[in-house]
Amino acid sequence: MTATEKAMHSLQETIAFYIREVEPFSLGELHKKSSEDVWSIGQMIQHLIQSAQMPMLDPQCFQKTGC
Repeated sequence: MTATEKAMHSLQETIAFYIREVEPFSLGELHKKSSEDVWSIGQMIQHLIQSAQMPMLDPQCFQKTGC
């Protein structure tokens, strides 16, 4: 397995971990915000998953500067 493949696998495992962690919460709990100026749990998890998926959109990203 190449370094890129290992990194992609690790990202996929991270996404699966985030999904497992939020399974116990109801949709209402995931959307609940303590105030308008903070993110909900759902927003935070969505951001983390999207951030982890970014390199998957461009596997060559690992080799580019500033990616």
